[in-house]
Amino acid sequence: ALNYWEKHFEEELKTTSPDYIAPEAFVFHGMTYLKMGQTDKALEIFEYGIENRPKNADLKYWAAQIAIQNEEFSTAKKLLSQAKINFKEGYFNHRPYVEEFFQIYMADIKEALFLLNKKGSS
Repeated sequence: ALNYWEKHFEEELKTTSPDYIAPEAFVFHGMTYLKMGQTDKALEIFEYGIENRPKNADLKYWAAQIAIQNEEFSTAKKLLSQAKINFKEGYFNHRPYVEEFFQIYMADIKEALFLLNKKGSS
């Protein structure tokens, strides 16, 4: 899978810039690393995606999950708050009639924020 994503980005970057690459490509590439337990590399990909797709809620949500895992709670809260705004604006991975891989929902963002706020109050 990693070879596929590396080839995909290499091929895309021959003819376009990273801000034209579909945000889902960044999500799936980062998720490949995340599923392999390589959180540092996953975060690098998510941050690269956020840099090029600054309004994408999915990328911010998954970067926040890593921040939570790393106990970087203020970073996670900031990312989730931004993801919530971007999600409401429609900047998230979705298609009608089918669920996307690793699709997030507003409830996911709200739950993560709730848990972070609860952690902060204890």
